[in-house]
Amino acid sequence: MRARAIVRRCLPSANPSFGLGLAAAALLVPGGAGSPAQVAAAAGIAAAAILAVLLPTHWLLYGVILAIPFDNFAVAVGPLGISVSDALLVVVTLRWLLRALYRGGRIARCELYAPAGVFFVLLLPSFFATFDLGVSLRQAFSILMMLLTAIVAANLLRSESRAVGAVTWILIASAIISLLGLVQLFIWARYHVVLFQQNSDIVRIGDTKLLRLTATYFDPNYFALYLIAPIVLGLFLALEGQASPRYRAFAWLVVALGLAVFLMTFSRGAWVTLLAFMAAFVLLRARAPARGVWLAMLIAVLIAAPVVTAMLVGINPTSVGRRLSLLRLGMEVMAAHPLTGTGLGTFRYLPQNELHRLAHSTYIQVGADAGIPALLAFLVLMIVLGFNAIAALRGARPGMTRTVLLGCLFALGCIAAQSAFLNALVLKHVWLLAGLTSGAAAAMRREGHAGGPVAPALTTPLAGQET
Repeated sequence: MRARAIVRRCLPSANPSFGLGLAAAALLVPGGAGSPAQVAAAAGIAAAAILAVLLPTHWLLYGVILAIPFDNFAVAVGPLGISVSDALLVVVTLRWLLRALYRGGRIARCELYAPAGVFFVLLLPSFFATFDLGVSLRQAFSILMMLLTAIVAANLLRSESRAVGAVTWILIASAIISLLGLVQLFIWARYHVVLFQQNSDIVRIGDTKLLRLTATYFDPNYFALYLIAPIVLGLFLALEGQASPRYRAFAWLVVALGLAVFLMTFSRGAWVTLLAFMAAFVLLRARAPARGVWLAMLIAVLIAAPVVTAMLVGINPTSVGRRLSLLRLGMEVMAAHPLTGTGLGTFRYLPQNELHRLAHSTYIQVGADAGIPALLAFLVLMIVLGFNAIAALRGARPGMTRTVLLGCLFALGCIAAQSAFLNALVLKHVWLLAGLTSGAAAAMRREGHAGGPVAPALTTPLAGQET
């Protein structure tokens, strides 16, 4: 009876997305015949279309979380690559929009609307400066989808059960990808074959050769960026004492697996960021004043950055030089085109960019592509999100929502710091975390949060809530 009720409730709002999903699958399966990975991606997209009928929208969002680590396996359609998480995300967004606009649903108040809208509007003047309209249009569409991802997640995860459910699936996805990283290490050590990759990224420490782990990611630095959020969330859930003993044991397992693989990425920026978080986390557990926590993070970064760089500069001595040259070029482009930049997505194609790479910094990349006003709007968006979460935490009683919100806030802070070393503007897991932070803050303000242990479930919809 419960299954029938779910189907009956979801079918009316799922029909448009189901038709779109089947059409996409029919087009993609022939195109995916080139490799097993592409065939698997096409089959996953077809499965996403079927699940769109059977599952509530927030469960499909959990599916996006689970599929994100496998984005590197996509079906090529012209210049685009479409992954399972892309297909699911389109379905989730369409279903949410249709329900909100045409089926009597209600769009909740959210602090993201105004700053996200201003940021996107301030990206538009860059189209007057672009020398490749196609590249700029694709980048603009990607950024729009990321902003919608945050907004949809903020609307769908506005309760304790859904926020905890999202965090649980983040931890599950992290455990899977960490195990795949360990499998990759074992196969390389045993057979000298790099699983999931065509080329190996090897580092040397003395006479020892070590593989920089990537698992299913294309780059070890981006793999490390992904792992930071579940490590931070897992630590909060394991130590704050609000979850059941079984759940806390699971969180410890995720943290242990994540840290083991994280260290083997040899990502300097990620190491520095995590060291800063650890310093702040220790002070937070010791109930130090907020100023002391932020000061500890700053001191840890100032000490750890040169130490870690000195330790690892010999591993890849040309890497630091390349990054510095790209950062200098990005700042020169910002100075030459302060209002419009050179056009969205065009930095890597500039004639003076001999490396043909991104700027290795989200902030420099945004400023170079779209100008200083767009960069300021992006920073305001992040600041508004952070201050909204901090305001929701003030005076809050212990509970799972508070633990989740604290973990999300610190994880988002770590990603924001590491984004100074990587381009994270169009990474889905970053914007999903932003939406989860906003949703948990809304739940914090709305619910009573009685203290005491809570055994979180992989959630069911709450009575009266939209799906």
